[in-house]
Amino acid sequence: VGGMRATGGYARIENTGNTEVTLVGVTAAFAEKAEIHTMISVDGVMKMRRLEAGLPVPAGGHALMMPGGVHLMFIGLKAAMPPESMHEVTLYFDQGDTVTVIAHVKKPADIKVTHNH
Repeated sequence: VGGMRATGGYARIENTGNTEVTLVGVTAAFAEKAEIHTMISVDGVMKMRRLEAGLPVPAGGHALMMPGGVHLMFIGLKAAMPPESMHEVTLYFDQGDTVTVIAHVKKPADIKVTHNH
């Protein structure tokens, strides 16, 4: 939207392997900086904090990033992010693996995160 300087990203990360992996970093050309964040309560006020140790994804399981919880934070947006536009995001894992995914921009009211498999 117009002058937004930051936005969040949500996803479900599946780990079909036999060992736990940890999401340790993220980059996106459309933002000056990208981080993995979580929401915590400090004196009754919800605040965002960077997950310094990353996000574990259990073997044969998944990690869910959603509003109000763990999410990706894109800071210093370089241009407007119109709904329905698509942008590459690269995820970095602790064992050296990288995965590039396509992020689909949604209006906040249209964000739906499901717990289904």
